[in-house]
Amino acid sequence: MGTHRSTATVYDRVASMYDAMQAPMEWLGGYRRRARVLGSATGRVLELGVGTAANLEHYPAGLELCG
Repeated sequence: MGTHRSTATVYDRVASMYDAMQAPMEWLGGYRRRARVLGSATGRVLELGVGTAANLEHYPAGLELCG
């Protein structure tokens, strides 16, 4: 039980800074790659590890998205 609390505490601390920590990867093309790959998704998609929802804006309209 102690490990779960410790892990949750770390995630809570990192969550508010996560997008800023990922910014260099986004500037180096992560955003464009994500848009290209996810923009061609069709049908039903299960988004695992939604996190800060950075992928969600890239899915096309009409897609059945679960996450």
